[in-house]
Amino acid sequence: MIKRFAIILSCFFAFSIFLIGCGNDKNNEIIGDWVPTTATINGTTVHYSSLGLEDDQFFLTFNSNGTCTVVLTGISHNCTYTFNETSIDIIINNEENKLGYEAGIITYSLDYENNPMQISFTKKR
Repeated sequence: MIKRFAIILSCFFAFSIFLIGCGNDKNNEIIGDWVPTTATINGTTVHYSSLGLEDDQFFLTFNSNGTCTVVLTGISHNCTYTFNETSIDIIINNEENKLGYEAGIITYSLDYENNPMQISFTKKR
């Protein structure tokens, strides 16, 4: 009886380790560098490149350990994040921000000089 229990327990642990090793980390979907593609300002959407901004003005980098770098108007911020599959909660300078996520596009909504603005990012390949 004890031998049978030991075998079942060993199989259980081996299977558990297999599941943990093959697990799908939900953060994998967003890990990497993200570049801006469009901006919506006061309801008008334009390609980011048509804004005449340098490439380094807006940028997102997500790491697997729950940290990220957010570059806004050329200023870099080291942050933490939680990915919820339809949104990303980010703490920037002790303030909570919620970024939208859908079909491989991250949307960051902000208020720039009293003008609502949304910037859409896609993953850099």
